[in-house]
Amino acid sequence: MLYDADEDLRRERESIELAGKADGLLLCSPRLPEADVLALIGDTPHVVINRLIPGVACVIMDADRGPSQSVEHLAPLGHTHIADA
Repeated sequence: MLYDADEDLRRERESIELAGKADGLLLCSPRLPEADVLALIGDTPHVVINRLIPGVACVIMDADRGPSQSVEHLAPLGHTHIADA
């Protein structure tokens, strides 16, 4: 299931509550306060993307090195047109 709260905290809360019956949760950029997120996910296995919450498995993009690592990988492969501005 995929839920999009469209940055609406009420919809985000409702979506996590509904999804809590699933086998696991992947929360992308949750905006609710940390305590609310932790209370809502309870014992459901979970990973949070694009936000650090202490004690929770989180995946964060390295905004400082990520783009240059991408170019360093693509250039030796012969790519010369990587992105449009």
